[in-house]
Amino acid sequence: MIDGERNNILNAQYFYQKLEAQNAILQIKIHSRDPVLLRDTYVDIKYLISYYIKACEERQFGYDDIDMGKIFSYTGLLSIEERLKALHYLNRLLAVNGFEPEKDACNKALADANISLCTQNITWVNAFKLLYLKMTMNIWTVAFTLLLSYSVYSIVLLPSSEPKFPVFEIEYLNVSKNFYSNHFANTLLGVFQFSDGFKVKPLNIWGVILLVLGKIAFLVIVINILIKEISSKLKL
Repeated sequence: MIDGERNNILNAQYFYQKLEAQNAILQIKIHSRDPVLLRDTYVDIKYLISYYIKACEERQFGYDDIDMGKIFSYTGLLSIEERLKALHYLNRLLAVNGFEPEKDACNKALADANISLCTQNITWVNAFKLLYLKMTMNIWTVAFTLLLSYSVYSIVLLPSSEPKFPVFEIEYLNVSKNFYSNHFANTLLGVFQFSDGFKVKPLNIWGVILLVLGKIAFLVIVINILIKEISSKLKL
């Protein structure tokens, strides 16, 4: 039966016919539960993805739109490593052929697969990767991370409650009579560098370390990662 379907692929005139034959091959292998036949599932799914997208490009016989759920039901049969490779392959084909909404769905599936892979083997590298994936899952998590980063930055710069061990000397621009409102407004001005009136001077080595780490975190997390993610998700 499989050989017959392979001949149908070779003799097919349209890609939708190749797709139907490839789908039949996959169904035969899945229902057989034969480990030898299932060994090539990854390759079969790659062929199916390729034929599916080309069939949609032909726009014939009901293949006007890509059913991402159908593709994900097949990639879900693979191991997590093979699923990631198949999704990357799908993502490349979607990008090349201009299927932008479907590409967004594929990116989400890729993020979910990467999260699953990281949680299977927790290491320091995977922990940071998992944190990044969680922070950039969607526009809301990116916005929350930006807000959290700003909150931590502002709290760290609050004057020490122990005057014997000051870390920073802060010069404020007076924009509010309330100390806390004035502090948070000044740190916001400092983040965007709208004014030179807000200045932070380290008083000891701990202050220097905190300022350097804060600057690195701001450059790496906020500028290089989060702003890039916002631009990508908003299609800027």
